[in-house]
Amino acid sequence: MTATLFLGLALALAQPDQPRPLPIPADAPKGMPPSLIYVTVSEGTIQMLSMQYVQKTAVKKVEEKTGDGTIVIRDVAYTYTEALPVISAMTEAMIKVKDLEGKAVAYADAAKKFKGGTIALVSYNSGVKLDPQYLKAVKDGTLVLEIVPQAIKEMPKPQVPKESPKSKS
Repeated sequence: MTATLFLGLALALAQPDQPRPLPIPADAPKGMPPSLIYVTVSEGTIQMLSMQYVQKTAVKKVEEKTGDGTIVIRDVAYTYTEALPVISAMTEAMIKVKDLEGKAVAYADAAKKFKGGTIALVSYNSGVKLDPQYLKAVKDGTLVLEIVPQAIKEMPKPQVPKESPKSKS
């Protein structure tokens, strides 16, 4: 114990300008947070619109002036992240729909609510109740979609929409 204390103190003194990790507050939310998604209904299935982030690499021509005044053009590679909207069709067997208190909501009732398009939460921790701290960020009446673990394996590849959903005014 004493050796560990001295080692920690020595490391702290050796790197005085390094930021120290803050303690996690006791009331911090526990568990994996849910994701916000746009949900609608099409052809009798609940459609989830989410974003897929893809790393891409590109090359750009850059002009540089050398010490003797000559301009040199060279290729510079860079990496960027592109957000692509994707749609996943979720059948009744693939999800459990719940309200914010964790009570089950019938798929048909949820489909009626999602008909015009709305925001919902999606949880990939099926069967694990969401920490109430996460739920403070959404309005009463927001529904939670829990993805059934087996459905993740069988989920069809999401489709990239041809156009983004229209925003409501």
